[in-house]
Amino acid sequence: MTPFLLLGKENWIALLVAVCGTGTLCQDGRAVEIAEALQVLGRMDVGPDSQLVAQRSWQTVAAQGTAERIPEILAAMNGAGPLADNWLRAAVDAIAERELREKGSLPSQLFESFTLDKKQSPRARRIAYEWLKRVDPTAPNRLLPQMLDDPSLELRYEAISQLINEANASDDEQVKLEKFQRALRSARDLPQLQKCAEALQALGQTLDMARQLGFLVDWKVIGAFDNTERAGFDKVFLPEQEIDFAAEYAGKSGPVKWRDVVSEREDLKLLGKVDLNAALAEEKSVIAYATATFEAVEETPAECRFETIEATKLWVNGKEIATKNVYHSGGGFDQYIVPCQLKQGTNRILIKVCQNEQTQPWTQPWEFRLRITDKLGGAIPQAK
Repeated sequence: MTPFLLLGKENWIALLVAVCGTGTLCQDGRAVEIAEALQVLGRMDVGPDSQLVAQRSWQTVAAQGTAERIPEILAAMNGAGPLADNWLRAAVDAIAERELREKGSLPSQLFESFTLDKKQSPRARRIAYEWLKRVDPTAPNRLLPQMLDDPSLELRYEAISQLINEANASDDEQVKLEKFQRALRSARDLPQLQKCAEALQALGQTLDMARQLGFLVDWKVIGAFDNTERAGFDKVFLPEQEIDFAAEYAGKSGPVKWRDVVSEREDLKLLGKVDLNAALAEEKSVIAYATATFEAVEETPAECRFETIEATKLWVNGKEIATKNVYHSGGGFDQYIVPCQLKQGTNRILIKVCQNEQTQPWTQPWEFRLRITDKLGGAIPQAK
C-alpha cells in the first residue's frame, strides 16, 4: 500500500484539496499520482466526503491522463461499484475528447485490445468499444462476429443486433434460417429472443421457447392455505416441512392436495406463467405452494429468476434463498434474480406465493413464473 493510502481519511482529503486544486501535478512532487487517484476512485462509495474526494481525484486523472493510459483507467473498473464506474467513465471521456480534439486521433489498437480482453469489466470494455468505433468505423464489422457469446451483455446485444439485421436483409431462406438460429442461441435480451422466435416460426420452425429460456414448465401446486391479515407469510405450513404428493392437508376452506400444472408455453409474452387462480380457485387472503424439479448434469452455480406481484418465499433443495414480503409491487421479466447452487442430479424448487385481502382489479392476479439460468441469463440444460 502506498504512503498516500496509509493516510487517514481527513488527511488525504486535505491533501487532495491542497495539491489538486488546479488539476495539475505540483512540480515539487507532492501531488497524488494517477495510480493513487485511481485507487481512490475505484473504491469510491456514497458518503459525506465522497463527492469532494471524487472531484479531486477525478481532476488528477482527467488532467494528467493521456490516451495511452486510458486502458489503465478502464481497468480500475474491475470490482468497482456503480458510483466509481461513473467517475472513471467521466475521466476517460474527458481525456479521449481532449486528445481527439488536439491530436485528431486515438490509439485504436489499445482500445481494440482492451475491448477484446474478456477479463476486464464488461462496462469498461463497452466504453473502450464506443471510443474505438469513433476512430475506426471498420471495428463493428470486424469485431462483432466474435462477440455473439461475449460475457458483456451489452457487446453481445450489439453483436446479435447486427446478426439479426443480416438475417433480415438476406434473400436466401437458408441463410436467414441459420442466422436467426444462431442469434436465438446466443441472445439474452427478451425482445431480441422474441424477434428471433417470430422470424423462425415464420420460416416454419417449431420452437419450445419456454425451455429455450429455462422456464420450469412442469409444476405441482397445492392450496389454498390461510393468509388472513397476511399472517401466513411467516407461518410454516406443512409443504415447507415435507413434499409428499400423496398427502392431504387442511386448507383454508377444506382439505387440499397436490395437483399437476403445466406453465404457459405458447404465448411468447407469457412464457412460463403459472396461474394459481386457474389452477386452484380465485380466492383472497390465501397462500399456495408450487414445486418443480431441475435435473442438473453437474454441480454448478446458477440463478433463480422469477416474477410475481405477490409476497413470495423461495427454496432450493430445502434452503431458503429469497423472501419478498411485498404485495402488488409490479412485475416484469426477471423481476427477481437470486443466486443458488445446484447439485448434480435432482434439485427441488419450492415457491410460496401469497395473496392478500385487496379486491381492486389490479390486485386479482395470483401467479408467478420462474426460470433457472447461468449468471448471464442463459438457460442451463437439464440432464433429461
